[in-house]
Amino acid sequence: MPSVFEAYLNLTNAIIKISTDDAAKSTITSNNQKIGEIHTRVEVTKKILFLPVGIEYNYIVLNGSEYKMYESGLGANQHYFSIYNGNNVVAVIHKDDRVVNYLNKYTLYAEKDDYMFVALICTMFLESTAFCDRTGGIGNSVVDSPYYTAQKELRNKYDPSFIPKIKALEGVE
Repeated sequence: MPSVFEAYLNLTNAIIKISTDDAAKSTITSNNQKIGEIHTRVEVTKKILFLPVGIEYNYIVLNGSEYKMYESGLGANQHYFSIYNGNNVVAVIHKDDRVVNYLNKYTLYAEKDDYMFVALICTMFLESTAFCDRTGGIGNSVVDSPYYTAQKELRNKYDPSFIPKIKALEGVE
């Protein structure tokens, strides 16, 4: 992650900004008012030789609600970010493996508009930190990079029934 970054989104009635000056915490503002934070954390899942081992996730506080975002790579064009509210998956971000002319493509799925806003904020965060192109993107390029998560606990955070459920609710194939 870059040491300092800012991302902006101009909505109809608000300018959303995500900024950070350290790798552990980002601040989310709307029209210069703080509305949340994103932290990188580790969830301890077991101990090996008395050492804690766990899975990394992003902890999001947005407008007083708490969320966790887990990254799961299941192979070719199966790169997902599952957003949880409590124990329930409320949104999923699919990141396309294929990057054309330095532009990433994301597809967002959410149960309701409030969760879509959370997914949008998380996508801004991902694009500004993990998947940004800082070279300026000169010329034509196509990169196809499948992503695979080795940790079973992280792979299991992705619910394969969620996207079809949202598509069915929206009447999309």
